Amino acid sequence: MNKLNEFFAYLENEKRYSNNTILAYKRDIQDFTTYLKKEGVEEIDELIVRNYLAHLYTINLSKRTISRRIATLKSYYKFLEKKYNIKTSFIKEISSPKKDNLLPDVIYKDELKKILEYTPTGKFSHRDNVTNYEVKVNLNAIDFLLQVGLHSHKVNQNFI
Repeated sequence: MNKLNEFFAYLENEKRYSNNTILAYKRDIQDFTTYLKKEGVEEIDELIVRNYLAHLYTINLSKRTISRRIATLKSYYKFLEKKYNIKTSFIKEISSPKKDNLLPDVIYKDELKKILEYTPTGKFSHRDNVTNYEVKVNLNAIDFLLQVGLHSHKVNQNFI
C-alpha cells in the first residue's frame, strides 16, 4: 500500500472522516500532485507550496477552498511525519488566508413593512391552516428579533 492510500485509510479508519471529506482530501491532493507534475517539481519545500498557493489565488479560488487545501496538505504531511518520521517542518510555516468578515445583510424599511403587513393568501393559506392568531404571533416574534438585533437573513431564513 502506498503512502497516499495509507493516509486515506488512516482518515477513514482512525480519524473517522466522512466519505465526502475523504473525497475532498483526495481531490485536493490530486490537484497538488497535478500542479507538481506540470511544474516539473521533484522535491517539495516551503517555496514550492507557497508557489502552489499563489497559483490557487491566480485561478480565483475562494479563501475557504484555499484554506481547506492547506489543511489537507498539513494533515497529509503531519501523517507522514508521525508514521514515517519524514521531516515536514516547512508545511507548518504555511498559514491559511484570513477569512473575509462579511457584514450581515440589512433589512430595508420596505422589506420590513412587507413582512409586518403579511397575511396569508392564495391557494396554500387554507391548506396550511394558518390562522390570523398564528400570523400575529409570528410577526410579533419577527418584530422582537429585529429589534434586538438579529440579522435579517436569519429572520428571513427561519420565518419566511
